[in-house]
Amino acid sequence: MSIKNSAKQLKSIEKIIIAAMRLKFPLDFPNNSAANKRLWEELLHYKTLAGRINTTEKLYRHLLKTLVNRNMLPSVIKLDKKETEYIKLLHNWNPWETLKSWGNRQEELANKIFKISGGKGNTPGRLCIGFAKGVIEGAELMSRYGTIKDFWDEAEEAGADKEFKGGLKFFKNNPITGMGPALSLHFFQRLGLPFYAKPDTHVKDVMKNFAWIADSENDDTVIMQTISDIHAKAGDPYVPYVIDKLLWITGSGTLCDTKPAYELGTLKKDLKNI
Repeated sequence: MSIKNSAKQLKSIEKIIIAAMRLKFPLDFPNNSAANKRLWEELLHYKTLAGRINTTEKLYRHLLKTLVNRNMLPSVIKLDKKETEYIKLLHNWNPWETLKSWGNRQEELANKIFKISGGKGNTPGRLCIGFAKGVIEGAELMSRYGTIKDFWDEAEEAGADKEFKGGLKFFKNNPITGMGPALSLHFFQRLGLPFYAKPDTHVKDVMKNFAWIADSENDDTVIMQTISDIHAKAGDPYVPYVIDKLLWITGSGTLCDTKPAYELGTLKKDLKNI
């Protein structure tokens, strides 16, 4: 496995995305300059995230949204689609009130989540039960912080503000059901920290296409370290967040962090030309 050509390959990915933007949306992107500007608005989106989560309640909501960002959970839990019901159930994302209401009633909370999600059958399945446990454990964690600064003080103590290994350490010290390595990275990534990426399927597929990682590699820490090594080689502005987004856009064909969103369709087939 080698990353020696990674800087050129990242530039080539940019060109592929820009060409697709111009082909599918010629009126919005009549030239490369217009498409490049919109793409980099997407890639540098992390710079606008830092001040977005400024209360413990917003941080708790962010934690729960992170917990459902895997596999089938978005369609099962429906946290976004049924947000009004979840706001009521979880006291407007207040971790103290949520813990007071549900701390000793996990089974009942799972039943409530099952009902909100419109689950079929008579009893909640493992996904609802696991999410209910994560809701309570997350409330226990967030209720420790009187202010958002208290959270950042603890995160900084773990080194989470400096490198991705600190983010992994933070959730190893504060385990929450469902919060594995990939979601731990995603949690801090979406707080606006540029040296985080989320090694999901699209990202890994592109990395394997370029032989940056082995076809069998699925260790999130190894994948994240490779992305960090590519950043060290390619330099700014190719921080891990930007690398993640370039690979994810190539795989998913979607620009959706900034508005308006654009659906390009997967661009994986074009990688063979790089």
